[in-house]
Amino acid sequence: MLDNFIDISVSPLNLIIRSFVVYLFVIIILRIAGRRQIAQMGPTEFVAILLVSNSVQNSMNAGDDSLLGGIISALSLIVLSRVISWLTFKHKTMGRFFEGEPAVVISNGKVQKHILDRLLMSIEDLYAMLIAQQVTSLEAIKYGIIDVEGKLIIVYKENDLLKQMDKNTVYMDETNG
Repeated sequence: MLDNFIDISVSPLNLIIRSFVVYLFVIIILRIAGRRQIAQMGPTEFVAILLVSNSVQNSMNAGDDSLLGGIISALSLIVLSRVISWLTFKHKTMGRFFEGEPAVVISNGKVQKHILDRLLMSIEDLYAMLIAQQVTSLEAIKYGIIDVEGKLIIVYKENDLLKQMDKNTVYMDETNG
């Protein structure tokens, strides 16, 4: 009964290499899918991610279902993830490759439709993100940027920023009564 815990049927190096290849392949697939798919995953995208993980499992472990084989594969994935995080931090080119670049979707109050198209994002999706941030006017926005995680960052025009800050800021004097 305990044989399955430590008796692996594939060499550890084979498991490590397979884990690395599958990890890099899935990362590339997710990059192709786009940042919107990750940040605002709907039911179909969620199911696709689950099925991808299930479909690559056997190719990663080569049929080995031992505890030690699973630990080797998991450790390999964690180490590779850490290495990629370090590389993307140290080298901007690697960061752009693995994480992408922010995209300006609003410039001086005007929606950049061609950028939305490139991101596979509808105008309705953008408006929903603006509403969630309580933005009431495109004219107040200098830049609207979709970051690499798919979040919307708003940079207000100078005068409108001060109005927005005044509306949302509680000053020290007001809290002391």
